[in-house]
Amino acid sequence: MGFREDKSGTSQCSLDTADTATNWYPQCGCHPSLWQELAGQNMSWILYLSLTLCLMVQTALGAQHTEEPLVITKYGTLQGKQMHVGKTPINVFLGVPFSRPPVGVRRFAAPEPPEPWEGIKNATTYAPACLQESWGQITSMYFNTRKQYKWLRFSEDCLYLNVYAPVRAHGDAPLPVMVWFPGGAFLVGSASTYDGTQLASREKVVLVLLQHRLGILGFLSTGDSQARGNWALLDQVAALRWVQENIVAFGGDPRCVTLFGQSSGAMCISGLMMSPLARGLFHRAISQSGTAALRAFITPDPLRVAKTVARLAGCTYNSTRILVDCLRARSGAEVMHVSKKMGFFHLNSQKDPQEVVWFMSPVVDGVVFPDDPAVLLSQGQVAPVPYLLGVNNLEFSWLLPFIMKISLNQFVMRKGIITKLLWRTSTLLMLASLSTCMSLSTTLPPVSSSSPALMGQTTGMRSTSSSGIPSPKAIPRLRRKH
Repeated sequence: MGFREDKSGTSQCSLDTADTATNWYPQCGCHPSLWQELAGQNMSWILYLSLTLCLMVQTALGAQHTEEPLVITKYGTLQGKQMHVGKTPINVFLGVPFSRPPVGVRRFAAPEPPEPWEGIKNATTYAPACLQESWGQITSMYFNTRKQYKWLRFSEDCLYLNVYAPVRAHGDAPLPVMVWFPGGAFLVGSASTYDGTQLASREKVVLVLLQHRLGILGFLSTGDSQARGNWALLDQVAALRWVQENIVAFGGDPRCVTLFGQSSGAMCISGLMMSPLARGLFHRAISQSGTAALRAFITPDPLRVAKTVARLAGCTYNSTRILVDCLRARSGAEVMHVSKKMGFFHLNSQKDPQEVVWFMSPVVDGVVFPDDPAVLLSQGQVAPVPYLLGVNNLEFSWLLPFIMKISLNQFVMRKGIITKLLWRTSTLLMLASLSTCMSLSTTLPPVSSSSPALMGQTTGMRSTSSSGIPSPKAIPRLRRKH
């Protein structure tokens, strides 16, 4: 930077990297000695203002290059941390709120936008996972991709997401965005299970990992206005709205959002393709091991399930309002005790199979789903976006010993034995429609030439890691479509 005089005779500051060893103000402003010369001029206040604004711009542009990056969202300022994958820096923001805590009167209610905050909110630690079945801790350990795994913490106050954003140079184009929906039979799952730095670094995407309410707290429905249900899907929609409102600040492109998820997460993604609430919030989708076309996705009689929950919680159900008020008054620990009594995901040979509640799941509420997803699908009421669908060999098989309470051994896990077990148990067959023995052609209606782009571009995908997240080899095929 140097001092020069332009053709009009006005003294100005210019940039010159050759003299940065002197005491110049970096990249904007003038040498301190110049201020005395300029002090008597009427333009001094303009130069001072220019210096101030320039420093503000430099702060904003340089924030993402520091070890403690700052991002200004619609609701307030977040301070994250910077991690490295090799030599690639990734800005990480953990525990970012996308809703008010769903507690008290907000239990069994649609999520509300987060409360704005003053000052800087620390976003460097994982938020608690949503209340869930005890085996969620074990599955989280099994699926985790974190280098140093720590036990999950659980809380009803859990509507937070994590963002992993590669550091970009000034002027670079915004990056594609990928939003991960964790699986877990609608009963378990957490954003804190995963470390997204590797995927964000290798594929140059802004990665968002969300979590939502689970089990009773995420899906209880009375079938009327007292508790319509689908709270978990409404959480997902709220997170996607947050992405549209804020992802630009992290370097992401809100016009290029891809959803991807596994198991129940995959089913929810497929369901949101048929929901008017999610229209325009994403532009591509990947379902790994599950779709909304499966019978298990929709609970046909939610009031029956709600009455069972109420009975186990010691609540009367003379009316749905009394039932919901009573369940709202129960503590989170009491709700999880009821969940344990429900015996989710366990085969009980002493009960009528039709009376077994395998898990809490979405319902036709007239809001998220105007009709049964199977009907919406047959009518072509599906978002016209590219859609990638994948399954694994021996889908669902590793869960069978757990559900049927049989010893895990090599003989039982043979394909022929698994098939016999499934066919002998009609209720299990309903759940096992996740398996490859149910081909896609038997669950989806034929697409005629007049159908309006029912499923976009559907492709088989097998490049999947043991955690359910696509391997890096699978992503370039997706990014070329961006």
